[in-house]
Amino acid sequence: FSDFSGPVSSELHSSISSSTSSLSSSSSSSTSFFDDSPFEMTSSMPSLPTLPHLLFSSPTSHPAHHHNQDIESSTTRRTSVNYDEQMINGSVFNAGEFMKSALTHLEGGNFASALTDTCRALDILTAIIPPEVVAKEIEYTVRYKISIIMLLDIHKAVSRGDPIRAARIARFLADIPLKPHHRIISIRLAVCHNLSSANYGVAGRLVEYFLSRVQPSDVQMLESKLLTCMTNQFENSDPEYSLYQCAACGVATPGGASVCSKCESPIRICRANLHLIHGREYGACRLCKSEFSLEGLSSPSQEIPGPLPKNGRCIMCGVGVVDIKWAVSQV
Repeated sequence: FSDFSGPVSSELHSSISSSTSSLSSSSSSSTSFFDDSPFEMTSSMPSLPTLPHLLFSSPTSHPAHHHNQDIESSTTRRTSVNYDEQMINGSVFNAGEFMKSALTHLEGGNFASALTDTCRALDILTAIIPPEVVAKEIEYTVRYKISIIMLLDIHKAVSRGDPIRAARIARFLADIPLKPHHRIISIRLAVCHNLSSANYGVAGRLVEYFLSRVQPSDVQMLESKLLTCMTNQFENSDPEYSLYQCAACGVATPGGASVCSKCESPIRICRANLHLIHGREYGACRLCKSEFSLEGLSSPSQEIPGPLPKNGRCIMCGVGVVDIKWAVSQV
């Protein structure tokens, strides 16, 4: 994402180039954007045996921000209509065209336009009744929506000289399943920002995961970064990484982890305020799978662009029912 300055741009340049070519080839060969399934990551990053038992927590004093723009049709209530199979296929294809445009903007660093096109795609998909018939496409689109919101937040944090906030949000971004080349970029982004902020525990975990998934030409560079993390004993300068306890079992969780080291319960991020979910209760959308803290549901700290939620439903997709759930052990 060439819009970033500082340590990020040089590290990501080669990945951006390969991402753009990969997107072009997949776009021309696929009937629909959504034919290309997103990259599903394994449930957790590998543990580094030398890592101290640091905890992972969220910022509490810096509310999230993102670009507030006029989203044309996506900010107005729509009259949904029933679709037959042919119309559904047509709508999915049209939404996919907007997503292709969104990713072109995204790779060019034009995050505002990328967000607009993503919201237009979501607007088309959520107009279908019942929306469950395109649940996969809606979930996929929402993943990119929250990713772009996070990128806008990171960019604002960098612009106002807040590297701590940028590093935290970049770490959250790295956990979102996207297309393979975009996932690689998001992980590299998290490594760069956390190394720059001296969060060696977080960066070390990401580098360790990354090492087995990159081209041989990148291995030496990553090993050098891992050595830097080891030399600094995988310590994190951000105190927020040492305050998190698993919501399901209460065990201290090492900084930068994606799941609890004991019960394997996921470490969840509230998509309404981009903070970690600390309480055992949380909200989960049945349709787009977005998760929220109870505080985020009652008073989100940022205005979410896109389809307006109906009757108190999910603020990310606009139509999904949000259930209140309890964090439970996965073992």
